[in-house]
Amino acid sequence: MKYLLMLRASGCESAGARADGGRAEWRSVEQFDDRLAKAGVLLAGERLAPDDGVVVDCGGDDSGVRYGEHRDVDSPTAVWIVQVASREEAMEWARRGPLRRGRIEVHRVLEMDEAGSPRAAAPPRRALWRNPGA
Repeated sequence: MKYLLMLRASGCESAGARADGGRAEWRSVEQFDDRLAKAGVLLAGERLAPDDGVVVDCGGDDSGVRYGEHRDVDSPTAVWIVQVASREEAMEWARRGPLRRGRIEVHRVLEMDEAGSPRAAAPPRRALWRNPGA
């Protein structure tokens, strides 16, 4: 099963700290990446730009885009997608995460057939990127 691990940092107290001087903290994130990769469970891992996120509210009269006011002390700073046997294994990886303070959320990633779309009916991935005018 695939799981998304989302590191939510509590200010500069986490290994995913966004401060310019957080080189040692980022090294611990990189070491976590290495442990996931060496265990063969890492499918993807990315850092998130701390000052580049926006919130898009959809639907109703409250639709719109918010810049900046969504940034709080536990904004996401990194994400990983792991392939593991169970939710418990994903939670164990989260417990081993590079945090001194903060949290790592664990979310199961649905396979297409679980989300109600049969795999056979899904268009090939390359078709999603094809230029219709080409």
